Amino acid sequence: MRREEKIKKYLKRYVELTETIKKLEKEKDELKKYLNERIDNEIIIPLNNDYNVKAYIKETIKTQIDRKKLETEYPDIFEKVKKIIKSNYLEIRKVKAGK
Repeated sequence: MRREEKIKKYLKRYVELTETIKKLEKEKDELKKYLNERIDNEIIIPLNNDYNVKAYIKETIKTQIDRKKLETEYPDIFEKVKKIIKSNYLEIRKVKAGK
């Protein structure tokens, strides 16, 4: 198989998997929302002979830095603490044919 044919084959498969994953993620999010609204304490159910499923709601608190506010109101501090990271990003997306 030529290099270009292999790349085309892999790109098509990548798009197929991406679409399947999106559908599965949507279903997973809906299930999680449903369960989150209904579980009020710990639940343990058997999954198979070796594993159980344990589900519970855990409250978390997270502290974050407001990047825009820091950059706008304290630009000197922002300049001192900012970190520039360079990376490559492979973007693959489905586009209409002819574009």
